[in-house]
Amino acid sequence: MTDCTAAELQSRYSAAMAAKDPAKLLKLFPHSQTKSKFAKDGAKQLIKVNYAASSIMSGENQVVRVTSKNWLLFFKKYQLNITPTTVKLAKSAKQHALYYKGKKVSTNDLKAPLFYGSYTFTTTQSSQFGSVKAKASVAGGERKSTTLSFPKSTNYVTIPGGPNTFKVSYKGKATDITLKAKRQKVGPFSQNVDDPASELTISGTYGNTVTVDKANLSDVTENGGTSLPNSDDDGMMYELPNSAVTYDFKNIKTNVDAFAKQYFKADHSGSWSGFTLVTAGYKDNAELSGDDDSDETDTYKNIDFTQADVQSYLGDDGSIYLYVPFNINYTYKYDDDSDTEDSSSYVAITFKVAQDGKLYGASNSY
Repeated sequence: MTDCTAAELQSRYSAAMAAKDPAKLLKLFPHSQTKSKFAKDGAKQLIKVNYAASSIMSGENQVVRVTSKNWLLFFKKYQLNITPTTVKLAKSAKQHALYYKGKKVSTNDLKAPLFYGSYTFTTTQSSQFGSVKAKASVAGGERKSTTLSFPKSTNYVTIPGGPNTFKVSYKGKATDITLKAKRQKVGPFSQNVDDPASELTISGTYGNTVTVDKANLSDVTENGGTSLPNSDDDGMMYELPNSAVTYDFKNIKTNVDAFAKQYFKADHSGSWSGFTLVTAGYKDNAELSGDDDSDETDTYKNIDFTQADVQSYLGDDGSIYLYVPFNINYTYKYDDDSDTEDSSSYVAITFKVAQDGKLYGASNSY
């Protein structure tokens, strides 16, 4: 304990405050309370606060207090006291190097209780997308314990779901991120990147039918998503920019033709019999306009559409979807008439692409 009377303690405190001397001030407290590596900075803060000596000696001050202990039976020794604060480290404070005023510190430097004051630490959270600085402050001298915890960076980007064969690049460089059958957050990104989504691109091939080359994520998500066809969950699909997509158009046309033949037969007969090239739920939501009892004979001829008509989408279920509007060309003849007439019907179908390249009707657009 400080070897002084109450009057001497008050005098020494006043002198240390007047001289703005943190070393002299710290000597007025028990060594156990001033062992922290950062105690000198705390003492400087205490000098700036400049508590009146009279408020401390009278017991009015609840932050800095006076304690005494009997010495040689009839004498007392006096000293100043604060509440030393033990620092607990949250997970976020253990994952990366810690810095105090630009200098690296170890977790061992935080084992000694903190003296009075506020202490700000920084850390750098690194990822393949850059580095993010974070800071957090802890206070000492007023409570028995506190926790050093850094806020998690909010500079993340949500990317759509899609085939896991599709990879994500950042600023032209490959990352270890692949799409999943659900949306996912990636990051953190450096604070100086204002629009990280514009630096992300998606590339991949699916079903040997659709090839996406560096589709910019901002372009993919710009218009928002639409609900997956016939889906009861919150799955979405996102439009891919045509400039980044190439197709095996021959395969697409072959598959659309196969679908159209089944669709034509079902629609003109009014029966789903034999209609297999559809996904679950399609028949529950599509409408048939034909009638088995019609006095008209309809004969399928072909379909026509161009590659420019095709639009592709990433699906949150891990698939690729194609929107294809096309015309079904056919002939019709009434039973009591020998003449055959040409006709066509416009159909717009959203197809789900299978991994083997086959297309299955997912929904109609009427």
